Amino acid sequence: MFLRSVKTPLHHTCSIATAHAYPVSSRSRARLRAERDDKSEARAYSDAPDESPLVKAALPVGLALVAGSLLIHAPAWSAFFNELADMKAAMLLPGGQGLEEYNAAVNFFTLFAVAHPLLTPVLWISEVLHACPGPKLGGLVPLSFVALNALAIYVLGQIKPVGTLAASAALALFLGTVGQGLASEGNMAGYNLALNGETPSVVRENA
Repeated sequence: MFLRSVKTPLHHTCSIATAHAYPVSSRSRARLRAERDDKSEARAYSDAPDESPLVKAALPVGLALVAGSLLIHAPAWSAFFNELADMKAAMLLPGGQGLEEYNAAVNFFTLFAVAHPLLTPVLWISEVLHACPGPKLGGLVPLSFVALNALAIYVLGQIKPVGTLAASAALALFLGTVGQGLASEGNMAGYNLALNGETPSVVRENA
């Protein structure tokens, strides 16, 4: 037993001769490297810590926010798509304005509907920019505003639940604002998206 465990010079010479006599092909070496990489990845995945309950709950909570923003104004969304279908059918009738005019009207409506919810936070951020104290970078942007933005970007990028919830909340607010415009609710002095111009009660009765 002891003699078998000792690697003699003759044994080493025989091993070298065997390696030269039966060389490993490049394909075999690539397969062996792939197997080692797979084992390493599997080991790293098994050693990785489980996600915290907060991380697991962030996505369902975010989806619930988005779904809730749609369900609140579900009658208005339903009425809008029905009216859109009726308008398309009327414009495609003989003597109607045609599909091109319909697409142009829908594109203009979409631009107006999307621009208002997007410009509102931009204007709010500009107000925060002008209200930030402290010295200004290049005489234009306050350093405190730059630091605040850097902190927000870091938090959203590094803390996964916060980033997920922030993105979900932003989408929910966007859809909720559009739905509010479709329902003619709130302060709609410049943002009434109802195609027929009816009041919310009439929209709900026809939905």
